[in-house]
Amino acid sequence: MEAVALDELADAMHDNWIVGTASAKYQLELAGFSFAELAESAKGSLRFDMRDGALPHIMVNSGPLRVRHFTGVLAAKDNNIELQDSTLEAPTANYAVSGKASLNRKLDFKLVSEGATGFSVTGTLAEPRVVPVRRPETEAALKP
Repeated sequence: MEAVALDELADAMHDNWIVGTASAKYQLELAGFSFAELAESAKGSLRFDMRDGALPHIMVNSGPLRVRHFTGVLAAKDNNIELQDSTLEAPTANYAVSGKASLNRKLDFKLVSEGATGFSVTGTLAEPRVVPVRRPETEAALKP
């Protein structure tokens, strides 16, 4: 897929959760006849490259999370979608992103910046909870 308008994807989902443009390559295996069977058997991955967008439901620093460049891999397995090898370049910081989302839209992600701060994103896609997190300070001690 090339130059996908993500706001059109969000419109099709009836939820304005993403804006921007993305390209992706995917591999997916499904088996079954019902949604439950298809979801249970889903295995695959999607390598994505998103540019110049936003995640409007994820509010950081009094505004939606703006995205200059977001790359990574979404891996489907065991009714979850896991984010792997992902980095997000925002206007104010760069983040390593990890975590997973369930097929019922529950989120559990961490965005960790090169500094000591980051964010935890939990809740649902429609109503995420964004909480700032700090990495523990590293202390060095001299042995006597």
